[in-house]
Amino acid sequence: MNTLYVRNLEFWGRHGITGDEKEMAQPFSVDVGVQYDFGPAIRTDKLEDAIDYKVIEKIVKREIEGKHRVLIERLADDIINCIFEETIAQSVDITLSKTRAKSPGLPSVSMSKIRYAFVKESTFNERSR
Repeated sequence: MNTLYVRNLEFWGRHGITGDEKEMAQPFSVDVGVQYDFGPAIRTDKLEDAIDYKVIEKIVKREIEGKHRVLIERLADDIINCIFEETIAQSVDITLSKTRAKSPGLPSVSMSKIRYAFVKESTFNERSR
């Protein structure tokens, strides 16, 4: 499997628990790795046989600048869902950072998640109950 990395995407969004986080946009930084078979793109040298990194950038921008989420975990999962819906990705690895967290003494917070296509996350959660 091959991986396309789109790194250092930076956008402003209103995500978090506190009133300030909901009202005032904060900077977010995102790194995304998408795995897919490069073979067709290599053979044809055509963008339609690849994942266009600009599509990844647009998805991340739309989700960060869009509706409010309380948790960055939810925001990251929504970004992953959109990447699967809009590309031929077979897995997505995302690291999402709120680079200026609003908590005193906490300059930033990050989370990472990897998900593979066709794996229902709720299946694991239901088994662990």
